[in-house]
Amino acid sequence: GACLTLYDCVISDNRAQSATGYDGAAGGGILSGGGFLTGDGGVAIVALNQSVVRDNMAETYGGGILNDGFSGTAKLEIRASTVSGNSAKDRFNDYAFGGGIYNNPDSGVASVALENTTIADNWSNTFGGGLYSDCSASIRTGESEIIMTHCRVSGNGSNDLGGGIYCYCFYGSSVLTLRNCQLSGNKAGSDFELGSGGAVFFHNDLGTGNAKMSVVGCTVEGNTVHGDGGGIGIQDSVVSMEDTRISGNTVGEFGGGGIQVDLELGSMGLSRV
Repeated sequence: GACLTLYDCVISDNRAQSATGYDGAAGGGILSGGGFLTGDGGVAIVALNQSVVRDNMAETYGGGILNDGFSGTAKLEIRASTVSGNSAKDRFNDYAFGGGIYNNPDSGVASVALENTTIADNWSNTFGGGLYSDCSASIRTGESEIIMTHCRVSGNGSNDLGGGIYCYCFYGSSVLTLRNCQLSGNKAGSDFELGSGGAVFFHNDLGTGNAKMSVVGCTVEGNTVHGDGGGIGIQDSVVSMEDTRISGNTVGEFGGGGIQVDLELGSMGLSRV
């Protein structure tokens, strides 16, 4: 295994670019993986404390940081830090994910723990302007877990789904927990893609995976989307919200200014929202 700890550091103005459009231009600022390069299962841990990851770019995945379990385990821990101004921009086909952070268990395990951290002003051509978690296991079950506590997610944008955060699950297990977080001023959609989930889009594709989202003590306000789900978009997932304020969010088309819900195969519980 490998462990990298950064304290009071700045990772800025780095680029992961491809001359041909090859899929490997990922992790503009930091790339961490459990066997990402060798194909062998391993453990990779990256810990950032009081640090800044800013103004980095990747053409496909993870403008700021890519955390990939691959066939092993990848853990990303960020405390009292800032991830800002990063972008995922594909010059070849406008298909890029996770402007700030891209998390992918692949056939392994990938986890992200954020505490007292700001995810701001990041951009993605496609999905997840601030953070994108992709749990689409094709070989065996992958496990993704995102835990955010006392964090701010603001001013991020994507041209399609999940301006602030997008969690996608196709088989495997995907868990998103937000505690005492502020999600504001994020934007999803464009003139070409209506988009959904200005702040958060949580998607369990065809109900195939174990997808759960918990939101406690949060504020979701002032987010916008061209399509539906100005604040939060939910599809076929198990969602619970408690002591959360959802206000002042805007949709350009369709509906669900605060929350848009499509739950053929999921469930949703609200308490003091």
